[in-house]
Amino acid sequence: MKFPPMFNNSLDVIQIDDFLSEEEVSTIINLTSNIQLEKAMTQNKKYQNNRNSNIKWLPFSEKYHWLYDKIFEKIHNVNSFVWKFQLGDSNPEPIQYSEYPSDINGGIDWHIDLGNGQSCHRKISACIQLSNQKEYDGGELVVTRGKGEDIISSKKIGSMIIFPSYMLHKVFPITR
Repeated sequence: MKFPPMFNNSLDVIQIDDFLSEEEVSTIINLTSNIQLEKAMTQNKKYQNNRNSNIKWLPFSEKYHWLYDKIFEKIHNVNSFVWKFQLGDSNPEPIQYSEYPSDINGGIDWHIDLGNGQSCHRKISACIQLSNQKEYDGGELVVTRGKGEDIISSKKIGSMIIFPSYMLHKVFPITR
């Protein structure tokens, strides 16, 4: 008896160019403007110098409900066709809003999106482009698939990139 594969396309990276409209991106930027940025930290202090970014966390509140619903609906839909991970009914982590300042060569070196605590259960990571690509240089997302590096080309505003959390990836520094 043959069994179908449990997972499909385990190293696929999915790019959705028009996930958010420019109006939705503006709404997110306006809604988050009053949330204080903090220096991003890594769970392992040994690698803290590998991350130059500032972050804020979007609370699970009524004003962000539409965004959480839209993101998680898309992730579940893509997962059902691509990776087929068992995502379960556990509570998702809050959305992380990241900024990569050019004055400190903002970026993040090679890492995976797994760690201690709740982050050890991560299966799928997603990045959404909120900045106009004409306003900066650098910032490309790079992933490895075992045989070299792939630069994920889309920096179109509103685009979404979805990939397994166990994939090694980085963000090139922002140079302008």
